[in-house]
Amino acid sequence: MTEKISEHIPTQTTRSDDDSGTSRRQFMSKHKYLLGWVVETHGIAPIPLDQRLDTRLYEMFFVWFSANMNILCFVPGSAGPAFFGLGLRETLVIITLVDIITCAVPAFFAVFGPKLGTRAMVLSRFSWGYFGAVIPSVFNVLSAQGWLIINCIIGGQALASVYESVAWIPNVVTFIVMLAVGGKHLVLMPAPAPVSAAAIISYSSTVASSVISWSTMTPDYGVYHSGEASAYVFLFLEELPLMKPLIVPHFLGAAFTASAPAVPSWNIRFEGSNNIGGLISAVLSPTGGFGKFLTVLVALSTPSACAPSMYTFGTSLIGYWSFAYVAIVIVEHFVFRRGRFDSYNVEDWDQPTRLPLGIAATLAFLCAFGIIIPCMSQAFYRGPIAKAGTGDIGVYTGAAMAIIIYSALRTIEKKLTKV
Repeated sequence: MTEKISEHIPTQTTRSDDDSGTSRRQFMSKHKYLLGWVVETHGIAPIPLDQRLDTRLYEMFFVWFSANMNILCFVPGSAGPAFFGLGLRETLVIITLVDIITCAVPAFFAVFGPKLGTRAMVLSRFSWGYFGAVIPSVFNVLSAQGWLIINCIIGGQALASVYESVAWIPNVVTFIVMLAVGGKHLVLMPAPAPVSAAAIISYSSTVASSVISWSTMTPDYGVYHSGEASAYVFLFLEELPLMKPLIVPHFLGAAFTASAPAVPSWNIRFEGSNNIGGLISAVLSPTGGFGKFLTVLVALSTPSACAPSMYTFGTSLIGYWSFAYVAIVIVEHFVFRRGRFDSYNVEDWDQPTRLPLGIAATLAFLCAFGIIIPCMSQAFYRGPIAKAGTGDIGVYTGAAMAIIIYSALRTIEKKLTKV
């Protein structure tokens, strides 16, 4: 009996080992298959320096140029005349100032990718702490889902992921054709009523939010690139493709939307400022089938039938937390780390005891929302400060509050924990 049992045990072990070996081989086979399709398999851990070897920095330019040179960016421009009652002149001035200033923020955040090899939410741990970083991570997931609801379809995502260096081409062609066909109808339309300071501030908040929200994503796309180049080079390669493709569609959106009331065929398809896709189709209609073809192409990269009101609602809500988040990370980098990338020990990314407690960031974030709520102006709620005529200043006051509170509490936190 003993001999039979002893003979049987090795047989079971051998089968188990064979099954385990087969599973490993199957896993590695699938892993290699995914790598062949350039699918990310690394996880959230920082990319080691010896793996950050990609010197094709121009890729960073084309990724963000393609991401922003599309019909979606037509919408913030159209929101000025359609949703906030601004004239074309006021809209263009606001777009120019806000885009130039705010594009520097996500461009700066993109530098962290190649310099540290960390993604945005992992970077958060060096100011928010190991557990505190869960807060911006949750908000980032919700924001990403919001963006998907507003502007993404599966076909567009597939095209963007495979053809990130050329996805902008049909959109640029469409913009050129729109100008060629509809340019003669563009007029410098004045505002239908006197423009209030509240409308100007609220619109600037919307445009700024649409730009600043990129800050939670831009580091992720450069983690495999070599960090040997100067931070200024990365900043230039990021800000240029963010700013130029944003300003052009913003301008076009404002111009065509402001002129729509003067062109009956455009105004009918625009459906009372509620159908950007209809407006684009109407502008391209004189070109016949070619115009319909262009409309389909740009729809694949991002759906164009988004109402300005829906876009404004979404970007404003995303902007509230994004501004506060950005303020906290920037203060940590420039005030407490003296702007030095080598002050981040990325090996501590998963060591809670070697990271900040996160109390300062969490309390600063909560205090920011304490001032955001009375200052926000949305269709579903207007705070008492906004009702007083300030417009939607929630993003600005929230960022200011986060800077003040975080600076004070982080100073105390560092003295107590030495981290």
